Amino acid sequence: MTTLHLPPPAPTRRGTTRTLRITSTDVASTALILHLAGEIDQDQRTALEDALGTAVEARPPRLIVDLSGLAFCDSTGLNALLKTRLAAQAADVELVIAAPPAHVERLLKITGTDHLFTARRSVRAALYGPDRPSPPAGKRAAMSSELKTSTRRIGPAVVCVFAGDLHQGTADEAQRTLDTALGDLPTVLAVDLSGVDLLASGGLNTLLRARIAAADLAVPTVLVAPTAAVRRVLEITDTVGLFPVYATAGQAARHREEPPASGA
Repeated sequence: MTTLHLPPPAPTRRGTTRTLRITSTDVASTALILHLAGEIDQDQRTALEDALGTAVEARPPRLIVDLSGLAFCDSTGLNALLKTRLAAQAADVELVIAAPPAHVERLLKITGTDHLFTARRSVRAALYGPDRPSPPAGKRAAMSSELKTSTRRIGPAVVCVFAGDLHQGTADEAQRTLDTALGDLPTVLAVDLSGVDLLASGGLNTLLRARIAAADLAVPTVLVAPTAAVRRVLEITDTVGLFPVYATAGQAARHREEPPASGA
């Protein structure tokens, strides 16, 4: 067994070092393993596609893509895996994804692509068996894939609390909650995202629509304690600057009196 450490990724357009790390382990006559760790977004597309393409061109009997170290993955990663799947089929290479984190499982489930991949719980299972697939991607996350909503008042402000996954399938429920909150004409519309594990494009569009509707009523829309996954989506889509962010609902409710400091 040999391990190849690929060259470090180049700086991104934002001037920082890419956070995706790719290493390759060659298990002689058995498989080639690509270990992905860090974050996958548009900045890493070229490096990721090049690494996956090179792995397929090596024509190992089995190509295992180890996802256990991924902290974030958007559609860029999914598209790269789908492209690799087609290339692997054409090259007669068995493609297996190993240890996908819950957020990757949800991405596969939401996009309806979970059935396209053979998944195993670990790299060891992908290498040595048993010859039995792990539960379909997304199944373990299904219990948390629903969106739970609640609304409460803090003085004249309204706080909408979301917990779970915010995507196209749950966007209507989120929209109803936000519309009802705006119907009360609050002084501030605060959206608590501290319990949101996944924010996909459908959920982001819902937040943007709520912001526009609130602005028409001269009501500011602010966010409360967005998770790292939510912040990452806002940063990637360049929408982070559209929403003032507060650490607590109480602080958000006082937005008109105490706007957040720059970069909060």
